[in-house]
Amino acid sequence: MKEMEFLKLYKEKRGLKSLAEAKKRMDIFWDSFFEALETEKEIKFKDWGAFEIKDVASRKVVSPKGGVSYTKPKKKLKFKTGLKFRDSINEN
Repeated sequence: MKEMEFLKLYKEKRGLKSLAEAKKRMDIFWDSFFEALETEKEIKFKDWGAFEIKDVASRKVVSPKGGVSYTKPKKKLKFKTGLKFRDSINEN
């Protein structure tokens, strides 16, 4: 499903007047979501799952042509599903 299809579905379910209003509400949600992740490092939704930011350390990479190099440390977003979410997916 593409973003526009999702926005149309969201608009219908919420009884919104326009796609612009649906897009605005989704943008507010995502802005709040990422802001909370930056400050708290973890967001848990009861029975749905948990999002967590993990730090990935640099690692050694050996290449036959280039020799030895190291990757840059980075952050990774992990999602662990909740039981009800997992069960609802497996029902179908």
